Amino acid sequence: MPDLKIAFGNVNNLFEPRRDDPRAPASVGERDAKVARIAQVLKSLFGGEGPDLVGLAEIHSDGIVKELARQLAMPLLVWQPCRNSDYALTGLAILARKERFASLDLVTQYPQSSFYRPRYIVVRCVLAEGSEPFFFVVNHWRSRIPVGQSKAAEAETDRRHTAQALATWLAENGADTCAIVVGDFNAEPFEAPFGEGDLSATRYFRPLVYPRLYNTAWRFLTEPDYCEVSVAHGKQYRASRARTTLDYYDKERPVSVVFDQLLVTARAIAGGPILLQEGTVDYAFDDIIGHHLPDGDRRPSRWSFIGGVARGASDHFPLTAKFLVHIEANHGQGRAEEEGRGAAEGRGGR
Repeated sequence: MPDLKIAFGNVNNLFEPRRDDPRAPASVGERDAKVARIAQVLKSLFGGEGPDLVGLAEIHSDGIVKELARQLAMPLLVWQPCRNSDYALTGLAILARKERFASLDLVTQYPQSSFYRPRYIVVRCVLAEGSEPFFFVVNHWRSRIPVGQSKAAEAETDRRHTAQALATWLAENGADTCAIVVGDFNAEPFEAPFGEGDLSATRYFRPLVYPRLYNTAWRFLTEPDYCEVSVAHGKQYRASRARTTLDYYDKERPVSVVFDQLLVTARAIAGGPILLQEGTVDYAFDDIIGHHLPDGDRRPSRWSFIGGVARGASDHFPLTAKFLVHIEANHGQGRAEEEGRGAAEGRGGR
């Protein structure tokens, strides 16, 4: 049985056209070109096979997400937009291949009101093979773009409240929960939102007592290669993997930060319907997705459309991982299993 290929990508301001906002496409042509480029990048993942399940952040409209689903041939869709009149607020989407999934159903979101930009959505996933369901949690936490000390403190509080809300959902759902938690957290693995009393995410998978999560991103906080390798190659050195997930600058100086992360519950490591193959966790890189700095470090290539020529894709690397499908797992899925069934019945089950 083939592995389940899962990805996440922050697609960086995938807005409808607007001439008075430099972040947005200046024309319908640019919007369409960027949608096509994002679809191209996603289809290139996993050696050109593309993902079976993907979470996306910073999508602006119903039309854009539906066009992405069409181009990717991923008709199973959960889309949680922000219905606020603020143009800059975006939504979260999850897309899946129909041949791999029987259903996707929204279980919960945070905040509950669609007036606010969603920080996370929880979706109950049922594989076509008929195994026990698992939960896919896609996150986009409050930004930390510098906007003044008071706003920075407000944003940090928001991220911690989001972490605590997700931790509460996990705790109430029960220890038999199999969950994959991915996203752009705008916080690094060692920061407060991942600590005890918040999301309780750890760098170790032994022991992993529910509802703690194992965070696979810790190993990406280090240099990708040994110092002697870098020194030996000199100016020809090219990093073997990313040490940053975001093209992030502090006063024009590139900074390495790991904001895009994949975390799992214990049953996604052993005993669940899908089992993490941790050696496959990576940040995708090619000539379209990224580039090398003069010191050899990898950086995402931001989207541009100067003179009608498409370059780059996003300021984030896509996150990819494979999971082994374990159809013999047949444990329950706690309180949210019943919620998921009720949601499916209320929305027609697909």
